[in-house]
Amino acid sequence: MHHPKHARVTAIFMLGLATTANAQALAPNRALYVFEPSRVSQNGQATPTDGRIAYELTGNACKGYEVDSRVANIYADENGQKRVDLAAATFEAGNGKSFEVRQTQYINTIAGPEEHVNVTRTEDGIGQGQIHGLKNVEFKLKPEVMFPSAFEKKLINLAEKGEKRDVSYIFDGSDSEKVFRAITTIGPTIAPGTNAADKANPAAAPLLSGNSWHFSISYFPAADDKAETPDYQTDFTMYENGVASDMLIDYGAYALKGTLAKLEMLPEEPCVPDANAGNGQSATPQ
Repeated sequence: MHHPKHARVTAIFMLGLATTANAQALAPNRALYVFEPSRVSQNGQATPTDGRIAYELTGNACKGYEVDSRVANIYADENGQKRVDLAAATFEAGNGKSFEVRQTQYINTIAGPEEHVNVTRTEDGIGQGQIHGLKNVEFKLKPEVMFPSAFEKKLINLAEKGEKRDVSYIFDGSDSEKVFRAITTIGPTIAPGTNAADKANPAAAPLLSGNSWHFSISYFPAADDKAETPDYQTDFTMYENGVASDMLIDYGAYALKGTLAKLEMLPEEPCVPDANAGNGQSATPQ
């Protein structure tokens, strides 16, 4: 399935937005981010004029985490405008042993075929993956390759410890079997209530009592260890409850600035250990 580059941020970035510093807990929430161009190329290619990401996370570390998201963008070029949407639903087992994505692209409200990505880890940590959709692919992931939620947990834990840099390998299922090498820089702790932009944003009110950090992540193709230019880069502020208040997504030819427009914290479910948790659950797009 081919879809706009910036839609790929949905799984790899949005899935982690509700991750807390506590590796055993997630903060379920429903959020809306509104995007506008921050930089637009003049080379005549189609570029987004505006966009939105609607996102919801539920679940916990015992039963796993489910994310439903919808990325909507309006593109403009010399031929006029086109609306491109991507609906995605993901499930990541709390024990990290499985990851599933179901996603469908819409062009001017017309749906394309659904793509289904599924990965299950064996006892030795190898990920056995399958893709079904426009193409059918089988692939393997090395044990060190992380799924999105686990990656975000790692970053928050590093930030709490005062670490400033991280290199990880990430699989999000957004670009077939592609794995990214994510290089992250982490800013100093931002004390509660000291982020001026968030104090001026009513939607961010539930976040102001917590610490936060600025993260900058560059995503390189893992298959090319010598790659000097990332596929894309994300910059965002994330609070200790895991919710991001603002972000910048840079694809080189253009960049998009995202602002938190709505936020609803959802009830947290108690985490009751279950040996079968994370097995056989499916992600279903809304």
